[in-house]
Amino acid sequence: MTHTAQDGQHYSSEEEELEVINAGTALIAREQRNLLLSQSDWIVVKSQEEGTTVPTPWVEYRNALRNLPSAEGWPLTFEYPTKPS
Repeated sequence: MTHTAQDGQHYSSEEEELEVINAGTALIAREQRNLLLSQSDWIVVKSQEEGTTVPTPWVEYRNALRNLPSAEGWPLTFEYPTKPS
């Protein structure tokens, strides 16, 4: 028995359809996470150039971004960390 989604795609079950949707959602969320990481690379480069350590709030922010895929609710219900000011 197959399940036909609203978009006309055929799946073996509603569970398979949800797996496909979740995989696409995870891909989009991971791309956004990677963009946020790359937008904060400047603080690491600046610290290296100045011979200083990366400020703790930025280290915590970047670590939180890296850990998002293992966060509870990923990829459907989670929050991106707040960028330090």
